[in-house]
Amino acid sequence: MEKNQKRQVAKIAVFITSIFVIFLSVTYAFINVTLAGTKRQVITAGDISLVLEEDENNLTIENALPMYDEVGMVQGDPFTFRLVNNGTTSVNYTVKLVDITTGSDKLSTSDVKYYLTKEGSGTPALLSSLTDGVIDSGTITGRKTIHYTLRLWIRDDVTDNSAISGKSLSYRIDVNANQEVETGYPVFAEDHSNAASPVLTSGMIPVVYNELQKSWVKADTTQTKYYNYETQNWANAVTVTEDNRSTYMDAPAGTVISMDDINTMWVWIPRYEYQYTNLGDQYAGGTRDLPGEIQVNFIAASQTDPSDSGVYKIPEGFTFGNENLSGLWIGKFETTGTMSAACTDENCTTADLSIKPNLTSVRSQTISSLFYASRSMQNATNANKYGFDIIGTDTMDVHMAKNTEWGLVAMLSQSKYGKYGNSAYSGANKEIYQNKSGSYITGMSNGTPSQSTTNTQVTYDIPDTGYGASTTGTIYGVYDMSGGASEYVMGNYNNTISDSGFSSLPDSKYYDLYTSSTASTGYKAGDATYETSEWYLDSASFVYSSYPFFHRGGGYGDTTGVGVFYSSGYNGQAIAYYSVRLFLKP
Repeated sequence: MEKNQKRQVAKIAVFITSIFVIFLSVTYAFINVTLAGTKRQVITAGDISLVLEEDENNLTIENALPMYDEVGMVQGDPFTFRLVNNGTTSVNYTVKLVDITTGSDKLSTSDVKYYLTKEGSGTPALLSSLTDGVIDSGTITGRKTIHYTLRLWIRDDVTDNSAISGKSLSYRIDVNANQEVETGYPVFAEDHSNAASPVLTSGMIPVVYNELQKSWVKADTTQTKYYNYETQNWANAVTVTEDNRSTYMDAPAGTVISMDDINTMWVWIPRYEYQYTNLGDQYAGGTRDLPGEIQVNFIAASQTDPSDSGVYKIPEGFTFGNENLSGLWIGKFETTGTMSAACTDENCTTADLSIKPNLTSVRSQTISSLFYASRSMQNATNANKYGFDIIGTDTMDVHMAKNTEWGLVAMLSQSKYGKYGNSAYSGANKEIYQNKSGSYITGMSNGTPSQSTTNTQVTYDIPDTGYGASTTGTIYGVYDMSGGASEYVMGNYNNTISDSGFSSLPDSKYYDLYTSSTASTGYKAGDATYETSEWYLDSASFVYSSYPFFHRGGGYGDTTGVGVFYSSGYNGQAIAYYSVRLFLKP
């Protein structure tokens, strides 16, 4: 640990539990045995990153009789699992078989034997002879995998049919690791998703969340990845105030970055292609109430055509002007701060913006004022205030979200890399929880996907209930995309200005032009309008001449139809419950 890094020591007990059950049913002396696992459980804490993985196959022994040890040790396909230490610190562990049988028709453990091999060797033993059910213990060093195989059978000397007929016995595997850890710095397993690496602009600092310190800390970009899209931990970065910027830039990994010093918070959305052939009213294999998984493949910026044009499309949001992007940064929360007066051009000095949790979002501005406020964040006068070190060749571009850019995040949230793929949530809870804050406080969660008018709120950093309001179901996702304030986005029908405050629309790269008012013919690939219309029952309408500007996500006060797939149009005028989302092109 660095000398100037605050030392925090906590004794933790890490549990990785995988449930599997032995079902035994007997007709005369024939026995059926099945072991089924949950396949993968992960825990990260400090320098520990421990994974219990089970193979796809289940162990099934059909019509088995009691057998001799030498037969049981080789019969059938074994149940296999692995203990993987993806961290850098050695971990002391024990593997247990824990009896969880319920009911009175229980098979005696003394009638069952097991054979466990560890890295190819093992010794048969009676379950009844175990000490606290321990079948293995030891130390697993960093970056090491231990392979196990497990077989179970009925003792050969069980001759009383009544002792096994109609009986059952159920176990779970517990892996218990006790370790001293000095920080709560997370260590993610290697990301094999093929997601494009985040492109940091000058002034941006990559961060991870320290669970023990309940703080965002500077990420280690040299020794470990600070993200893993396979486990729904998207890459995060911040910008900080001018006073302490050089200190944070020079600080070691693990240094707490005070929320008071943070100006803006961002989440990286890597370039991907998506399967479009089962969307719309096919709901990606699910239902309107509970849509299925949108199939996503991460791709490189150099790939400008989908891998199979008959199956996949590349979202239009990954094109900015004539540039094909490897990814984009999205504001982690709705834009916060103050505006003392409307902005009328990109040299605006009346806005003092931020992107942070637990603050009131910016609202009551025309769409043109919100657009110019966002563009003013990187001009020569304001850039340093917001944490951007503008240099001569810097190509970064801060701007108000386009409709297609909103769609990038919405659709990724419904993939295996988003909340849909997070195993901590099931059924209706896979929907992003609403922000029901009537005060428009960013990062708040109703704690459920309920669309009721209740105003139960938890903050973004509370596991499960708070995390559930993000696009990943983890603290590393994007918040306020369901409820809170509805968000104006730059998607316009037929260059119609209406009540927007624009005298003319900006450069075409800053907005999506829709020339049809019919969603089925006018939508753009990946904008999460027609292709995901009314998924999770979210309201969906399109822009037209009277209401030419899109707004997304819905407001806290809407009892139905709010959600990440919500879309509607309005005339662009200042509304008390419309806010703005920022994007940053690196």
